[in-house]
Amino acid sequence: MSRLGWPEYALDNGTQPAARPSAPAGRAVAALGDVPRVERLPVRETLANRHILLVGVTGFIAKVWLVDLLENVPNIRKITLLVRRNRNTSAQRRFEKIIEESPAFDTLQARHGRQLGAFLKEKVEVVEGDVSQPGLGLDAATQDRLAKSLDL
Repeated sequence: MSRLGWPEYALDNGTQPAARPSAPAGRAVAALGDVPRVERLPVRETLANRHILLVGVTGFIAKVWLVDLLENVPNIRKITLLVRRNRNTSAQRRFEKIIEESPAFDTLQARHGRQLGAFLKEKVEVVEGDVSQPGLGLDAATQDRLAKSLDL
């Protein structure tokens, strides 16, 4: 400090404790206004017979979420996956490699065995696109088709 020409006490007023103050007892940490509380969220019932679009499936969280949906929401109608093409690898092939290589899909492999491909073909559709592009990088025909059938 002295080499910089500052007095030894110069930074004393600039320090603050890192501990957060505790929340008042009985109150939520984040005020959410007058939104009513949901006592029960019936995920299976809400997603039954729905067609959903899932992005980011090449990442860990979305892989786990996809497997969870396929295992625990048996009445889901369809899951469309938006997957970006790599230079030499199509979106479909990227998804197939994920199925082959990711441990997240081991439980589905164990449950369906040789029928896993047929199960996935019935429940999952892969479309080639890119979330960073306008219209998700989808061609007009795919955009139109999904706009008519997607629920979420």
